[in-house]
Amino acid sequence: MRTQTCAFTLLTNAPGAILWNCLVTALLLCAVPLARSNDDQPQPLKFDQPLQVAYTEFPPFSYTDTDGITQGYAVGIFRLLMDDLKLPYEFKSRPTARIYHQLKIGELDIWLGPRGVPTLAPHVWEVPIPDAYSVNLYLWRKVGTPEAVEVSDLQHQNLVVINGFTYSGLINQLSAPENNIQLFRTSSHSNALKMLVSGRGDYLLDYGRPIEILLNEHPEVTLLKTLKQQRKLAFVVSQKAPHARELYEKMLASGEHIYPTLTP
Repeated sequence: MRTQTCAFTLLTNAPGAILWNCLVTALLLCAVPLARSNDDQPQPLKFDQPLQVAYTEFPPFSYTDTDGITQGYAVGIFRLLMDDLKLPYEFKSRPTARIYHQLKIGELDIWLGPRGVPTLAPHVWEVPIPDAYSVNLYLWRKVGTPEAVEVSDLQHQNLVVINGFTYSGLINQLSAPENNIQLFRTSSHSNALKMLVSGRGDYLLDYGRPIEILLNEHPEVTLLKTLKQQRKLAFVVSQKAPHARELYEKMLASGEHIYPTLTP
């Protein structure tokens, strides 16, 4: 018995056995962080219900087509982000005032809208859309009509505007009685353009892309324009959305690798 014990002691103290014991110990120690690293991998967001995503009827930025399908260039970008994150969502067409209220109380999770709305600032985070997709507001006029640079240049003039648009608050200044501007309100971009071309309005206040699309359909019409505002856009995330902070951060990260692939 003593001889066997001595043989075992000699074997385990041999240089080869010591090296083997060290190797086994090192492998065991390495296995622990490897197992933990799998647990530390970012987990995908999971929602019990689809995200509620609001938009306004503002072609070509966002709109409902004749088949009832949500379309628009901002809608397309949003779909790319959601597909990348593998998140479910539902689009809801809403008037702007209702969107503001529902974002604040958490009935809506995301809005496809402008950046920097003061009343929303404490209640949302913004995922910027590339500046190349900004919305430009122009004062349109026919050839031969003087350029109106200041509001005072519009005094005693007939100005066509789209009913329901606030133009980021500019409508309040234009409609003030002391400015003596005659406003003609209409329900659509196409009607507004017709009013300007027919002479019912001296100027038209409207956004660039909708009028440019209409002008492409009517190459016989030539208009001049003066830039009045540029609105940068964002995916506006309600702070009361489920997993709101993580959702916002993941959308930011998704945009960083998707946006460079886009062509405005």
